[in-house]
Amino acid sequence: MKTNKAIALLAVITPMALATGAAVAYDDTADTAAAGTSEMNDALQLLISFLDGPLGTIFAIVAFAVGLGISAVTQSMMGIAGGVFVALLANYGASIIVGVTGAAESNV
Repeated sequence: MKTNKAIALLAVITPMALATGAAVAYDDTADTAAAGTSEMNDALQLLISFLDGPLGTIFAIVAFAVGLGISAVTQSMMGIAGGVFVALLANYGASIIVGVTGAAESNV
């Protein structure tokens, strides 16, 4: 019974592997070091601007309110501690990550 399952699995995986083999093959003549860098920098700047702007503040307030509600329902302080943690992370997280990594853009 196990050999039939193994053969069926190979019958499914083999055509996919052969079809995607050309797509993932490495081309050593192309310069792939800088490929996609500008798109990722744009996405990174968009995320940082969202978190540093009003969306990050709204997310922090909502996280604090949800933590406060969970704390009231469960009668435990862990809900409000989690809400405060997520609120602080939403408010200061982008600055901390940029500070730790040393740059907001990749310079390839």
